[in-house]
Amino acid sequence: MSGDVSDRKRLVAITKGNIAHKHIYLSGHHDFFPKEAYGESSAQIGKGKELTLLVEGFDEPVSTDIGINGSDGKPRIFFRNRLIS
Repeated sequence: MSGDVSDRKRLVAITKGNIAHKHIYLSGHHDFFPKEAYGESSAQIGKGKELTLLVEGFDEPVSTDIGINGSDGKPRIFFRNRLIS
């Protein structure tokens, strides 16, 4: 990271559907997250380094990592922990 604020924050739009289904899609944002944030396909096998999400409108931050698909090893398209509302 260069130290520029734009390298440390990323604005992601959240829709009503995201809130209703309690997830945020990561498509197009995997380049932003450190490799350490990615855990195994199951949290019981191994979690990545937890990230803290500050979601406007939520009372508390959400702590989560990003899982990978067990079948192909690619990152999942949303955070492991579902959002709390």
